[in-house]
Amino acid sequence: MRKIFNYTIQTLKNTDFIKDIISNNWTPYLVGGCVRDYLMNLSPKDIDIIVVGCDKKELIELLSKYGKPDLVGESFAVIKFNYKGEIYDISTPRTEKKIGDGHKGFEVISNKNISLETDLFRRDIAINSIAMDFDGNFVDPFGGIADLKNKIIKITNPDAFTDDPLRILRCVRFCARLNFKIDKTTSDLMMEIKPFIRQLSQERIIQEFDKVFEHAQKDQKVLQRYIELLTEYKMWNQMFPGLDINQHIHVDIVSKPIVFLDLFCYENINNKRKVFNKLTFPTDLINQMHFLQEYFNKMIEEGFDLYINSVYKLALLKSRFHIDNDLLLNFVYHKDLDIKFAKSFIKYCDDGFVISGIDLMEQGFKGAEIEREKERLEVERFKKEYLKI
Repeated sequence: MRKIFNYTIQTLKNTDFIKDIISNNWTPYLVGGCVRDYLMNLSPKDIDIIVVGCDKKELIELLSKYGKPDLVGESFAVIKFNYKGEIYDISTPRTEKKIGDGHKGFEVISNKNISLETDLFRRDIAINSIAMDFDGNFVDPFGGIADLKNKIIKITNPDAFTDDPLRILRCVRFCARLNFKIDKTTSDLMMEIKPFIRQLSQERIIQEFDKVFEHAQKDQKVLQRYIELLTEYKMWNQMFPGLDINQHIHVDIVSKPIVFLDLFCYENINNKRKVFNKLTFPTDLINQMHFLQEYFNKMIEEGFDLYINSVYKLALLKSRFHIDNDLLLNFVYHKDLDIKFAKSFIKYCDDGFVISGIDLMEQGFKGAEIEREKERLEVERFKKEYLKI
């Protein structure tokens, strides 16, 4: 029998808090992604439960007898409930009212008079708008089960979809993850409202990418499909204004800094920091791309001899940005660079510098001369001690 987490539907129904909910004549339903994954025989990441017939205060009072209920934002009325080490997202039915731009520009209304169907109607796509009671019966007012069988991504509510441009990227992500097709009505609407993607924070756009990278850890093709879909729908300029995009990259490694560096055409990352900062890219990601680009440029554009003379500065940069050895090695394999040289460089970095600035001062070097001499001696040490490794 299919399971949700470690439970069958029957054993989940027999947990103390679900039995208590039912004894109060309230009706609990599994909803959203966990139902979709259950129908596809996949392991869900989360368990989402909607309880019909009570208000939020009553629900919190009941759950408090069995674990710790924590609200996730008062306006969203979602309760994170820890029961015997499992985390459940529990809520009462809710609906939304548009009050501003972006995916946060909503007033969320939650009370016992809102129906389950109304809650399902506010969701993004039909395959995420299915509910299941704890006897295994489905509530599917928008044809989500048929869409799963036909491998179709279809919007649930065109108005809600238009109000929240984040849903465009979610459609693309689900299409890439599940290898489904986007139906024509949904596709046409996505093309029409894609300019509103610019209302989204860059943080949210990167978070969507992060979810794709997470799925791609199990199936690398998910990331390739995601990039191809963004290209097909011409969304790059809305997502990353001010950056040139290589729309035809081939994904052979699931690594965000490497993939993003490929996407951004190896532009001068350091000179583009103002653009990246304006787009609120994570500093660590910018630094990783900057280092990889410097490594690539020294190795390819300046030639082997000049690269050797750059090892000290690159080692300083590697240390400053806390670049992981595995990231560098993956990049070297990805770009088909000299792996033996890369391992020598990593060993040199791991061993650390040995030339002392104090010793050089005692030898009579002053000011900027100290760093120049230190660099010269470190490069000579690298040539003598590491090149043959």
